[in-house]
Amino acid sequence: MALRRGLVETREDAAGDRITDVIKSRADEREDVQKKTFTKWINAQFSKFGKQHIENLFSDLQDGRRLLDLLEGLTGQKLVGNLF
Repeated sequence: MALRRGLVETREDAAGDRITDVIKSRADEREDVQKKTFTKWINAQFSKFGKQHIENLFSDLQDGRRLLDLLEGLTGQKLVGNLF
């Protein structure tokens, strides 16, 4: 009886692990889609303003310069002087 219970628990653990893996995979996939979508949106905005496109959402916006370019384009105002 204990052996049988152990097998059932092992199967349940394996099923739980598979479910966890699927959930993580879907979350990673959703994050990738959001990153790609936002990158395309930013590049569409930069095209309107005549600015150079970004390649990587995180590294290209990391220091804030490109983010300021985006904000200035969206607002139509010069937000800061020469900080960089």
